[in-house]
Amino acid sequence: MLNKCLLAATSLLFIVTGACGNSVGEVGPPAGLTGISVTEDGSYVIDAYVCRDKIDTVQIVRDRQGLDESDENPIVRTDQSAEPMTGRVTLSLANPGSDWSPSTPTAFEPGKGYIVSGAATEGADNETSQVNITTRSLEQLKPGPVYTTDDPTNSKLTPHSPAEFEDNAEKACA
Repeated sequence: MLNKCLLAATSLLFIVTGACGNSVGEVGPPAGLTGISVTEDGSYVIDAYVCRDKIDTVQIVRDRQGLDESDENPIVRTDQSAEPMTGRVTLSLANPGSDWSPSTPTAFEPGKGYIVSGAATEGADNETSQVNITTRSLEQLKPGPVYTTDDPTNSKLTPHSPAEFEDNAEKACA
């Protein structure tokens, strides 16, 4: 379900054809962007800005490290919102809140890599871009910016102000 294609206009990655072993077929422009931020108390928040379609699901899967080409990425967690959403969508991993199910906290395993994206369970064809994270990269985050994976190697998180994050999402959806 998760494969990376470089979106030329914004140099952001989005999901296309499933080289990670979870095929979804041909997909158009992304539904928006996915990023990650950290609060002052050190809690991680999944940030999405949805400008095409709606999402009601945030999924965290393990990265491709150690998997065969035919293996699917192991699903770590799938969070479902009570209603499909558009615009700015946030999911606190420490305290998802009553609008998300499950409502239990999410923790990352040290030394592991993860891929995070948003999607709709029905009625919308597009997913948000993905953000690739490692526990090492999470330790470097500072409160304030929204971090996205913008480089071709998917190994570096780039900080953006919330306004830049939303502008980049609008460009990706255009």
